[in-house]
Amino acid sequence: MTSFAVIQHDIKEAMKAKDNGVRDALRLLLSNLKNYAIELHKSPEDLTADEVLVILKREIKKRKEAITLFTDGGRAEQAAQESAELAVFERYMPEQLSEAEIVTIAKEVIADFDEATQKQFGQIMGAVMKKTAGKADGSLVQQVVTQLLD
Repeated sequence: MTSFAVIQHDIKEAMKAKDNGVRDALRLLLSNLKNYAIELHKSPEDLTADEVLVILKREIKKRKEAITLFTDGGRAEQAAQESAELAVFERYMPEQLSEAEIVTIAKEVIADFDEATQKQFGQIMGAVMKKTAGKADGSLVQQVVTQLLD
C-alpha cells in the first residue's frame, strides 16, 4: 500500500525524469499528507496506509469536482491540468471493485438486515461502505444500493 516514503521516492524519480507535472502533483499530495499528520499529532512518516488513503480520496474527489466545473465553464486547459493530477493520484489507489462485485456485497448486506430495517438506507449504506472501504467509489455504491432497495 502507499506510504509517505513511497510518495517521497516517486517525487525524486519525477524530478530525475524532469516530469514537472507529476512532481508538482506529488508535492501537493505530500503537503496535504504533512498537514493531515499535523492534525493527527503524528509524524508524516508514521501515517498508516489507511490514513494516506483518506487524503488520496479527498484529493481525487476535489479533482473530479474541479474537472466538472472547469469543463462546464469552458476552461479546457485547467480541466486538463486537473485530469493530469487526477491520473497521478489514482495510481496510488488500491484496485477498485467492479460494479458486479459491489452489487454482490450490497446484496449480502441487505440480506443481513430484516425487512423493517431494509428501508433504512443510511444504515445499509454505512455497512456497504465499511465492506468496500477504499475499494469503491461512494457514488457508485450509493447508486447500486438505491437500485437494490427500489
